[in-house]
Amino acid sequence: MRIILVAFTLMLSTLFIGQNQVVKFSGCIENPNHPEVKIYGPNRYKKVIKLSEGCFSDTLMVVKGSYSFSDGNESTALYFAPGYDMKISLNTEQFDETIKYEGIGAENNTYLAKIYLYNEQKNLNTLYSKKGPMNPDKFLKLQLKYDDGALEILEEMNLSDKEFENNQKEIIRLSSLNLILNQLNVDVLTEKGEKLKLTKYLLAEFNELN
Repeated sequence: MRIILVAFTLMLSTLFIGQNQVVKFSGCIENPNHPEVKIYGPNRYKKVIKLSEGCFSDTLMVVKGSYSFSDGNESTALYFAPGYDMKISLNTEQFDETIKYEGIGAENNTYLAKIYLYNEQKNLNTLYSKKGPMNPDKFLKLQLKYDDGALEILEEMNLSDKEFENNQKEIIRLSSLNLILNQLNVDVLTEKGEKLKLTKYLLAEFNELN
């Protein structure tokens, strides 16, 4: 699920690509798994940074948008914009739970850390597979509840960067549609107790409208 979300976010970031800008990025990692960290981004961007006693510091030439940060075992989302001077800290024993940001750009990236932790804890793909066949209304209610929780996290952050905030709202909406499309083969139960694939159920409902 994490890989899909990171890839999906990177794909959407191509909508907001601009000119290369300089950002400063540093950090320290407790219990590092590898002697280096990697940053991936739009246009096949890749930056490998060597660690020194678990810490690093570098100046990056990047375009404004979404990136991913990897310690070699796990990854999380990043967002860079002109003028960012940011520090990340984490402990690999509890990767998502310990991520913290400081400096210019910390606000937006703190939101990303929170939403990725939320996505990991509320993995709907796992939930759907555990519950088995369900009423279509329940299926959609679960998805809407999930979306409301994500939007609540965004609203609670009260971000000063409204462009970033609006982009994140769009990402939540498109991610929701993407997840529903990926679940079209899931079994649902009709009011009559019939077990159908969600695809057939939706087609039947559209035919009724016609």
